Amino acid sequence: MILSRKTDELKSRYLIDLCRELYLKDIEERHKLRGDHVMDTLVNILASAVGSLTNPTKLANTFKSNGIHVSDKTIGVYIGDSFKKIIVVKDRIKLWRNEEGIVIMGIMDFLLNPNSLDL
Repeated sequence: MILSRKTDELKSRYLIDLCRELYLKDIEERHKLRGDHVMDTLVNILASAVGSLTNPTKLANTFKSNGIHVSDKTIGVYIGDSFKKIIVVKDRIKLWRNEEGIVIMGIMDFLLNPNSLDL
């Protein structure tokens, strides 16, 4: 479908519309979000920050610097609880997950295991 578009501008517009219609509209309907520009802006901010550490407060500050006032709680609702949580303790303990899925590990395992963030 995209290859049938003649110019880069038309291809870009097609992909933007596809994303908006298939993904954003579905998310807004499923979670009963108001169909304003916040979700669209959030997707753009997250897409431009792939690979960067972020959290709802940082995202709210980015919105604020762009002249859009959104609370970190609202952003938390929009993105859900999708951040990995790890508790690192000073004791030597066997790595385990609690009932909420949070990983608890000792400081030495965290520092010496190059894969500790992937556990």
